[in-house]
Amino acid sequence: MLYSITQQPGLCVKNGVVLQKSHLKNQKMSRWKCFAVSKSQQKPRKDQNLLSVSLRSFSDIPLYEPQGKASFDQYLEDKPRVVKATFPGKSEQLNQEEWRIETPKIEFLFLKIWPTIDIKIISKTSGEGYPSDVPHNITKVLDLQMTNWELNGIHRDYRPSSANVCSRGAIYSKKFGIRSRLKFQLQINLSFHIPDALTFVPKDVFQSIVEKGLKAMVEDVKLKAMDRLVEDYCAFRKEKKK
Repeated sequence: MLYSITQQPGLCVKNGVVLQKSHLKNQKMSRWKCFAVSKSQQKPRKDQNLLSVSLRSFSDIPLYEPQGKASFDQYLEDKPRVVKATFPGKSEQLNQEEWRIETPKIEFLFLKIWPTIDIKIISKTSGEGYPSDVPHNITKVLDLQMTNWELNGIHRDYRPSSANVCSRGAIYSKKFGIRSRLKFQLQINLSFHIPDALTFVPKDVFQSIVEKGLKAMVEDVKLKAMDRLVEDYCAFRKEKKK
């Protein structure tokens, strides 16, 4: 997926096609409109300014799952509730499996950005189609796949001319006898062309800054989400008990 990031309106380029938010009044669009762009309109790219970062993150925390009570697997079946606990910002359900989520503002480098992302959340069981590194003996997994995105808050001088983001995550419970652990794994592959206004920064220095900033941002968001999931699951058990 190849995208160019803009501010107003939200634009992105995907495989030579520009995706643009509809500006039609009184008509709510859940997806982006598409129209073709010829190769002559696309700005040539310099490979030496292409920066790529990959991040794999694994976290787990204790999870109390008393026997004979509502299990965490049952909790995962209520996907709208799980989405609200994991992503506390504004969200909109697009269809049975997909949500559009507006994230809080994030300080990244010297910028304050707020991504809007579309996430497909698929419930999987019996080891079929599990994300990599998820054991097949896990009884239920929520597979999170980012399908679209938009980035706001970047001044035009600091916008990458193109960017590509691919992200996939998983939420599940792993049982060890009477004990359980809440597992959350996330993989992000990011590549973009360094903006002209920042090409004075050595590429290796820029790469190090992006890697450290991305890792800190992901860990902060993920750990807070895990704490909220444990707290909401506890509330879920109490509600089922009543």
